[in-house]
Amino acid sequence: MSHFSLMARRQKPVLHSKHRVKELCIPNFITISLYLTVGEAIRVIRQSARHGIFYIYVVDEQKKLSGVVSVRNLLVSSDDQKVSDIYAKGVVSVSEDMAIEEAYRIFSKDRFLSLPVTNSDGQIVGVLHAHELIDEYEKDLEELYQERSRGELFELLGIKSEPVDSPVELAWSRLPWLLINLLGGAISAFFIHDLASGLKDAVLYLAFVPILLIITESMGMQTMSIVIGHLHRVAKRPRLRQLFAREATVAVLLAIGCSICIAGPVYLWKGSLALSLSITLTILVGFISACTLGHVFPALFHRMKVDPQIAAGPVVLAIADASTLVLYLVIALGIAKLF
Repeated sequence: MSHFSLMARRQKPVLHSKHRVKELCIPNFITISLYLTVGEAIRVIRQSARHGIFYIYVVDEQKKLSGVVSVRNLLVSSDDQKVSDIYAKGVVSVSEDMAIEEAYRIFSKDRFLSLPVTNSDGQIVGVLHAHELIDEYEKDLEELYQERSRGELFELLGIKSEPVDSPVELAWSRLPWLLINLLGGAISAFFIHDLASGLKDAVLYLAFVPILLIITESMGMQTMSIVIGHLHRVAKRPRLRQLFAREATVAVLLAIGCSICIAGPVYLWKGSLALSLSITLTILVGFISACTLGHVFPALFHRMKVDPQIAAGPVVLAIADASTLVLYLVIALGIAKLF
C-alpha cells in the first residue's frame, strides 16, 4: 500500500504532540544555486555522490530555499540553460520546529512523499519523508491510546481520571458510586443471613461465593467495555441487538468452560453433587445475567445522554454481585431439597 493510501486512512491527528519535525528530518538532500547553468548543476549533483534523490532544491545567494527542480528536467534541458529558467517556484516546505501533527496535516492534504525542512531563516536543513512521519505519528497515537485506556479503566468504575484540586471534591465525586456498591453489599448481606441459614452445609457453600462473584463481575465488565466501545465507534446507528446476540453466545460458552473448571474439581474433592450443580447453574445463569446487565445499562445511559463510561460501571457491579449471590443461594436451597 502506498504512503498516499496510508495517510488517507489515518485518524484525526493527535493534538499537543511533544515531537517536532527536526527530530525526523534527514540531511539527505542536494541544493544548487539559482544562478548556475544546467551543466554546472549536473556536475554538482554528480560530485555529491548521493543516491535515491529525484528532486534538487534551488537556493538563492543567502542559501534560502527558492524552489525545486527535478533531475529529469535537468537532464532534458540544454547545458547552457539557467536553472532559474526551469525550476519550480513556491515549493511547499515545513518548519523544523513544527509539531508532527501539523506536518501530518500538510502531507495528508496533498499526499506528498517528502518535503523540505527549513529553519527560521528559510534555509533548508533536511528532508522529511512520509514513511518517517507516519511511523512517528502512529507511535504518538499509540501512546495517547494507552493513556486514555488507563483513564477509561478507572472511569468504568466510576472514578474520573482528570486531576481535581481539592480532596473534598475528589471524595465527593466518588461517593455516589461507592454508595451504590455499599447498597449492593448490604442487600447481599441480608440475603446471606436470611437464606444461608437454610443450608445444611452453609459454610461449605459460602466458601465458593467469592469466586462466583469475581467471575460474574468480570463477565459483566467485559461485556460493558465492549458495548461502550461499540457505542463510541458507531454512536449514530449502533447495532446493539446483533452485539447482544454475539455476547450472550460468548457468555454461555464461557459459563460452560468455567463450570467444568470449578464444579468438576469440587465434585471430585467433596463428592457433593448438590454443590456442584448449584455452582454450575449459578455460573450459567449468572453469566447470562451479567452479560445482560453489561449490555443494557450502557445502552440505557447512552440513550439518556449520560456518559455510560462513568455511570454504568458501579451499577453493573452492584447489581451483578447481589443478583449472583441471590441466585446461588436460591438455587442451592432448591437443589438441597431434592437430595
